[in-house]
Amino acid sequence: MIKQELSDVFRLLENCGVLMDDPCVAADRINYIVENGIADWWNQDEIQSSVKYFRERVACVSDDFMGQWMRVLSV
Repeated sequence: MIKQELSDVFRLLENCGVLMDDPCVAADRINYIVENGIADWWNQDEIQSSVKYFRERVACVSDDFMGQWMRVLSV
């Protein structure tokens, strides 16, 4: 179950083909991407903007990751 406030993030990843919930569909998609060029697929604007949005909302990529974790864990 995905938290409601993050459903838009995962919907974006699904819509651009980064995230799939069916393993057979995922395998077919991966084969297609490999055959047609991983870099071409990965560097598409839609893919990059969706991944960037995911990183900003969910992945918490930061130069101060240690400080952020310490603040969270010392609550």
